[in-house]
Amino acid sequence: MRALIFSICLFSFYCIDESKYYKKCESAEKNYLLCSLTVYQSYNLCSEQAASQGGSVETKAQAKTICDATRLTGLYVCEAMKTDVCGKK
Repeated sequence: MRALIFSICLFSFYCIDESKYYKKCESAEKNYLLCSLTVYQSYNLCSEQAASQGGSVETKAQAKTICDATRLTGLYVCEAMKTDVCGKK
């Protein structure tokens, strides 16, 4: 009887821990989506500014390259924050 009670208690603690993990991971997924959306909007604004910038084609290309690098860095940070909580899938 004690073994049965112990097993039930152990199982319920395990489920509670799993539930906390999934809630944290779900929250991290939402934060990832918000972070990605922010990065995307910033990239669009940066690209528009780069396209409307005066100067040579090389100057515009350099500004666009900076936008691309910033976008990639931002997405990497978003992914890293999610991976810290949820782990790799």
